[in-house]
Amino acid sequence: AHAYQVATGAPQLYMSQVSTNQPTQIVVRDDGVLVLDHSTISSNLVLRIYLFDNGRLYLNSSTLSASVVLIMNDNSMAYMEESKVQGDLQAPATSSAELVAFNTTFGRAWSYFGGTSTAELTGASISGAPAVSPRDAATVTLYSWIVASVYDGTGLHKIPGAYVEARSFIDQNVYATGLTNETGEWRFRALSDVVTADGTGSVVSGYYQLNATHWYAGDRYDSDADKIAQVQYNPDAVLVRS
Repeated sequence: AHAYQVATGAPQLYMSQVSTNQPTQIVVRDDGVLVLDHSTISSNLVLRIYLFDNGRLYLNSSTLSASVVLIMNDNSMAYMEESKVQGDLQAPATSSAELVAFNTTFGRAWSYFGGTSTAELTGASISGAPAVSPRDAATVTLYSWIVASVYDGTGLHKIPGAYVEARSFIDQNVYATGLTNETGEWRFRALSDVVTADGTGSVVSGYYQLNATHWYAGDRYDSDADKIAQVQYNPDAVLVRS
């Protein structure tokens, strides 16, 4: 059976609890799916959203308040975009959960993210240092957005339709290519770091060399070859989306 619970139209769910030894839980199990679209869940006391089996959670421009603890177990999955998770997030040692988040803000560092779980965060903001500390065999992959602007020779006017190439600064392999938009900008998702508990993740990620090419009246114009963009993850600093 597939159970879908969808909240849309900016609803707010507030759980008023009486103090007990066992927090109230919203359980998503089997193949259940909980979808929050422009919605908010909050409570006066600790409220757990517990995903297990193959449970799924989708957050779209939604908020889980600081009193909400999100627990991902088994083969559960959570997808988040333009959302706020202000409370704790946990993946216990028994989990093989998957988390994918874009442009999402986490109000605190996760207390435990372990098992064989994976997290892929793009443009994330996390309060607390280190922002991510995976346990066991868990892996957290961090991406940042890089916006390249291409200007003409005066340095005053941006050029639409210019070809931009981003290369890994270490091995010089082409990482991404694209054309500037009508405002003369090109945005790409850049690998910042791969974080593991044993430190065997990527140690050379986060540096990119940018080059631009523009054709005008049959002539080719290339940008300076020394433009370096750095988005390397620093575990000693709060992770800020920029």
